[in-house]
This record gives sequence, structure tokens and C-alpha cells, in this order.
Amino acid sequence: MGKIAENKQKIPEDTLINLISPEKVNNFKKRVEAVKKSGKRVGLFGHDNGDPDSFAPLMALKYYFFTLEIEADIFSGGSTGHPMNTTMIKELKIDIRNEILKEDLDKYGFMIMCDGMPNRTSVAQNLKFDIVLDHHENPLIFGENTLLIHDRIGACSTLIYFLMKALKVDLPNDVATALALGISSDTKDFSKKSETTKWDEDAHKELRGIYNYPLFEKIHKWYDLVDGHLAIIGEAYSNRRYIQGKDALVMGVVEVSEGQTAYLSHVVDKAMRTGVKVAIIIANEAGHSIQVKVRENSNLIISNFCKEVFKLNESEVDKASAGGRTGSGGAKIPFTPRELGMWKVLEKETDPEEKRKKKEKYFGIFFDYYVEKIEEYVQKNGI
Repeated sequence: MGKIAENKQKIPEDTLINLISPEKVNNFKKRVEAVKKSGKRVGLFGHDNGDPDSFAPLMALKYYFFTLEIEADIFSGGSTGHPMNTTMIKELKIDIRNEILKEDLDKYGFMIMCDGMPNRTSVAQNLKFDIVLDHHENPLIFGENTLLIHDRIGACSTLIYFLMKALKVDLPNDVATALALGISSDTKDFSKKSETTKWDEDAHKELRGIYNYPLFEKIHKWYDLVDGHLAIIGEAYSNRRYIQGKDALVMGVVEVSEGQTAYLSHVVDKAMRTGVKVAIIIANEAGHSIQVKVRENSNLIISNFCKEVFKLNESEVDKASAGGRTGSGGAKIPFTPRELGMWKVLEKETDPEEKRKKKEKYFGIFFDYYVEKIEEYVQKNGI
């Protein structure tokens, strides 16, 4: 962390308004003072399958604790495979751990959850959190010993930025770069009007006076791609269907590994740039489930759409999920035992070309079925 302390910039004070109440800021300070006296570490947790607006707040908090000579570790489970995520982690040198061992729990005197509730992280299940910082709707109710710092704004990075202002922390430009990325990412560059607030706009404007612009652009727009990612982009676009003229685009990918599911989000994000109102990608994840990503800029009620179109198998409902929020949604539908068995039979085919053809044909059954369901929904409800 020593390097990160260089090139510190003062945060502007002219827009210092109480997004976070003075009472909560003081409560935060008292808890930090207590952990400093204990000599223990701080655990910083983000939601599974983290994104820039999860990583940036964790990075900023780790820097804050570094300035107080308190050791802190970042934890995040699931996949970070989206190319913006991997580029951000590499370029900003964010050290992320994917598990915390039971025997190490005594080393930590303090646990913080960022950009989500504790039930959204597999790493932190059954842990008690001292502080939760979040910007989503309907936060869970915690016990009296948990400090909840919450506001319904566009990005958790905005919340953390104003917390740093209230704590009078001068940010180094790489932390400022991370927070600006978090805001840009979660607000879709302020295009999500229903979720973007003046707090987000003000925070981003001030961060632009501090951050590393070339690094921001590299991570935000010119992030690294790998061959496997390009192959998925090509397959998805070659296997596409349009619905209601060209209002909705549905793409299909025969098979992705568990480590490649984050690529699907990137593909469907880019598809929205083609001018469609709704973009959907449907893929077989490692022969055990159907993975769906949806993006929209329309009148579609995305949560209802995902739940109705991608109805869950009753026998697997505890493992399935479908839903969304403004502009973004998805679903995961586990294969039935019969479907799992069929895929295992296909895997035994020894001829690579023949195996590919059989998998394409089998996946096509799922793809055609869901395209038909999407067409029915659009015809009934419109876009």
C-alpha cells in the first residue's frame, strides 16, 4: 500500500454537504478508533461477482485504513472475469482474496460490507458485520450493533467518496480513478436517469480533478480482451434473432465455462450500442444451467420480464434466480437431472466436430424455446 500514498490530492470542500449524517460519521470514527486500539485487522467485503462499483469502495477504504496504520484485506467471491474488472484489478493493483479461513477470523476486529447486503456474498456468510455501506433499494434490517450507512443513489462509490470527504481524507489519484470508474460503471455513464442523482454527478465532477485520466480511459473504454472473449462475441452475434423489427436482439452461445460467464455481461452491454431497445444473451453454462443476461433502454419492466420468460424449474427453484433492476437483469436456470444426463452423453462424443454439432443442436432446443417465450411476452406487453 506504500506506493498508493504518493500523489495525494486534496478533495474539494465547496460541495461538502451531509449526504451522510454527522452522527453516522462520528459513529464510524468511534468504531475505527476501537479497532485501532485492538491492533487487529479489518475485513472489507464486496458482493459476489464484483464490479468496479464494488472494488472501488473497497480500495478507497483500504487506503483510508492504511493512512491510520491499520491493516485491511479485501474479500470478494465469485467471478471477476468481465474484462473491465480484470483490467481494473491489474492496473490499480487491487489485492483481492476469495475466501476467509475460520482459523483467521480472530485476526479481524472489524468487518465492513460494501455495495450490497451480507447475503450477497458467499465469502462472508454467517459473519457479523460492524458496518454496511450500500446504495441499493430496501436494505435489510440489522441488529442494533451494525452501523448502516445507506442512501438511494446511483453508485456505492459516490457514498464512499462523500464519506472520505467527511473524514477529510486526501485521495491519491489511483483511488480517485477507481471511484470515478465505479460511478461511471454503475450509472452507465449517467444514462440511467432514474437511478442517477446530483450526488453522483458532483462526486464524479470532483474526482475528474484528481484522477489519472489516461488510466481511467484505458480501464473504462480500452480494457484488455482475450481470445476466448472474442470468440464468445463472434458466436453470440452470428447466432442472433431480432424481435419486433429490430427493437429486441436475442443472442445465443452454445457453451461457456463458469469462468467466462462475466463475458456475457460485456457482450450484452455492447449489443445495446447497436440501437436496440432490449438486448438478451442466452448461454449454456458448463453443461449445468442456462445463464441469461438482459439489458434494456425501454418501457420494459425488466424484473417482471425475467421472472415470466425464464420461469424456474420447480425441482430446482432453490438454486435458480431471475429478476433485475432498472436497465439490467438476468436469470440462471439449472438443468433438470434429465438435461444434465443428456449433456453428459454429448460430452462422451470423441469426434470434436461431431461433438460440437450435437451440442449446437441440443442448445438450439433451449434457445428456440426462450426466443418463442420472449416473442410471446413482447407481443402481449410491448417493449
